[in-house]
Amino acid sequence: RQRQMCIRDRPDTIYELLYNTSSKYISFNNTSYKLNNSSWMLDLSEHILMSNEYESILYLMNKNTQHIDDSFNINKYTYHMNNPVYLYKYNNYIYVGCYYNGILKIQINNSKLSLIQPINIMNSNIHQISSFNNILLATDLSGKELLQIDSSNSSYKSVYNFSPNKPRHYTTIDNSYIAVLSESPTVYLYILKYKHNSFTLETSYNFNNDKFLNTDVSGITCLLYTSDAADE
Repeated sequence: RQRQMCIRDRPDTIYELLYNTSSKYISFNNTSYKLNNSSWMLDLSEHILMSNEYESILYLMNKNTQHIDDSFNINKYTYHMNNPVYLYKYNNYIYVGCYYNGILKIQINNSKLSLIQPINIMNSNIHQISSFNNILLATDLSGKELLQIDSSNSSYKSVYNFSPNKPRHYTTIDNSYIAVLSESPTVYLYILKYKHNSFTLETSYNFNNDKFLNTDVSGITCLLYTSDAADE
């Protein structure tokens, strides 16, 4: 079967990028080449950064040559951190959210990937990391928390707890609100208000009455906020 991939952070750019899970070939703009697995990707100026979630390998593909310029095996640098599931560029660094035990801060120089610093969050399941009001926020399923990441010293702190639910994805509504989607045991949509450097619950909606038993099973893979103002 084929898995259609989503390139993050560039909604103005659309690439045809399909991955065939049986033949292990990836198709990029009608060109195919061998790749063991690719689950997530990030569009950069000259490259596309892709991750092999199950083998914990990052691939840096050159857009012009469509060749892999570099690969980065996470297990060689961090024995406990693996399964990269989210890629995000912030202040010229790439933050790699790993499903097990933390976040990697990496950099690209001369088409090479280099590790700057691991952000160790033991027993965590990071599923998203992105910025809001110039701060980095990450969702931790196992900790049931929204984490704020200090990019200067790679420390972190909890800024909201969703227990017993597990926060999976979030999107920015404006400079004052974010929407967070949780998964099991209950699928909720939370609207959090940001004020005085803290988050408080504005409202929430329970999706269980709509048969959304699990965000993965239901096919919910991301949140997107758009304004209706343009249509008025």
